[in-house]
Amino acid sequence: NIKKKKKNNMETLTQLEALVTSIKVDAEKFFDKKNKSAGIRARKSAQELKQVLQELRKEILEESKK
Repeated sequence: NIKKKKKNNMETLTQLEALVTSIKVDAEKFFDKKNKSAGIRARKSAQELKQVLQELRKEILEESKK
């Protein structure tokens, strides 16, 4: 759940770490146990991860312009 408020870089990195962990757990459940709900959660988290990575990219670009 991406918030539109200004975050610091460490919050973004923490959010990335949590999403990757979540994807790993759900993907393992999907592939190992054929849990379809876990597959849906993994895809949703992967989409959110994409958005957070884009946000991190913007933060890095802003910081490099200072």
